[in-house]
Amino acid sequence: RIDMLLKRFELDDKRKKFGDELSKGMQQKLNLCLGLLPDPDIILLDEPLLGLDPHAIKELKNMIEEMRQAGKTLLISTHIIDSVDMLWDRTVIMQNGQVKANVTKSEIDGMGKTLEDLFFEVTEGINKEAVSDDNQNEESKDENKEA
Repeated sequence: RIDMLLKRFELDDKRKKFGDELSKGMQQKLNLCLGLLPDPDIILLDEPLLGLDPHAIKELKNMIEEMRQAGKTLLISTHIIDSVDMLWDRTVIMQNGQVKANVTKSEIDGMGKTLEDLFFEVTEGINKEAVSDDNQNEESKDENKEA
């Protein structure tokens, strides 16, 4: 399994290196390999894409999808919402240690919203349509002032 992980994350030529000899991105890839080595059924990834090069990001996303298909449970914590857009089944949005939303992807799709829309609506009380309406109202007011 270690050979497969090192190859997928392009670390197979770094076998003889110590961790502190690797770049930040390579250290991140090594940490992912170490975490996935025992082939766990439950995986917690905290900001897993930070510091990764584009190839490693694509590979990790592929692996996440493979693990989902294999029935594994993954909990991914991230502030980069669009980085997990296609990788989730359920989201829990927290603010100040409190759960503000706990919904499935199909529920959000049914509302006609994106994960980003929901995030801002829940954490900042921002409704995309309301913001657009407010901007249009402000523009109308400005036009009326000029007339």
